[in-house]
Amino acid sequence: MSVKKERQSNFELMRIVSMIFIIIWHIIIHSGIRESTTGIMNLMIQFIYILISVHVNSFVLLTGYFQYNKTTISFKKILSIFNMRWFYKALIVIIFVIFGLSQIDSISFIREILPLYSTDYWFINCYLILCFLVPYLNKLIKNMDQKQHRKLILILFFLFSIIALLSSNTLVSNHGSTLINFVMLYIIGAYLRKYPIDENIHFKNYSHNKKQIIFLSLFLIFGFINFLMFNLTSSLDTVQNLYASELASMYSVFQTSFSNPLIILSSIFYFLYFRTLTIKSKIINSISALVLGVYLIHENHHVYSFFYHFIGFDTIENMTSSLLPIRIFVLAILIFIACAIIEWLRQRIFSFISHLHFVRRISESFKRYIKNF
Repeated sequence: MSVKKERQSNFELMRIVSMIFIIIWHIIIHSGIRESTTGIMNLMIQFIYILISVHVNSFVLLTGYFQYNKTTISFKKILSIFNMRWFYKALIVIIFVIFGLSQIDSISFIREILPLYSTDYWFINCYLILCFLVPYLNKLIKNMDQKQHRKLILILFFLFSIIALLSSNTLVSNHGSTLINFVMLYIIGAYLRKYPIDENIHFKNYSHNKKQIIFLSLFLIFGFINFLMFNLTSSLDTVQNLYASELASMYSVFQTSFSNPLIILSSIFYFLYFRTLTIKSKIINSISALVLGVYLIHENHHVYSFFYHFIGFDTIENMTSSLLPIRIFVLAILIFIACAIIEWLRQRIFSFISHLHFVRRISESFKRYIKNF
């Protein structure tokens, strides 16, 4: 009997932190805080928003890091993610319609409970497609040496990050929330696993603590540079100059795009910082197993359209409060905990159902069909 490989708690902690970043990001977006705050408070919110933009990229880097040596498509994993998305999407719309929290027509209701219809969860949609490409990307990665792998990353980075930015998506289109960006990050993640940066000639003589300080500092530095670039280009927008206005317009689109060169670099060093951590915790591993459910619950469009207004988070009192960043963080933690509890309950219920005799028979038959397919 095969022994289940224990998850690495340092990366599981990164999953948790990145999901909290995602929740903070969504609070800022859906409550309109960026547009409603002014002065120093607005600068603080902008800095937080830019700094945490590494969240999505970190998950894709992690996928490349751990999946680069797989040779087959994991249909079990794909089906599990697909079923989770369908379950929460259908359950939430049913609850909101029953309790009159959302007003939608019957056609829209039927569409939303269909498994293949999805206007929510762009990340899940891109990720599922990436899962189908994994064996073929891995074949490419396996047949490259380090020099070829590095060149491919530089070409992809130049085309789909730098050129996309400089051409404002007209020459090469990649706004970040795309399969192209996921493929690029996957290949980078694979490189970080095959050829560990912290063990190369530039870092191998540094102590463990010094590496952590360097990677954390570079993560913060690239985030701060991106923040300065945003404010610089924002000030240029007021200048009566065609070129300055064009530069401001160009960068404003890519300020928090996941394909922004500065955000990609920041994401890599954020990832490398967690790679250097030495943590072993069953609690962290258990909480990390709930993060996908946290995402699917809190980012459902029925939930966020109702929630922030319901709790009064978008009121003028909150927008003008000096404690706004603390309130955002506390709310993000509470959302994480509430959604994690719901996902934990779902996992317990589904585990019980999956052990029923007739369900196990159906499951085994389906697995045999997929294997033969």
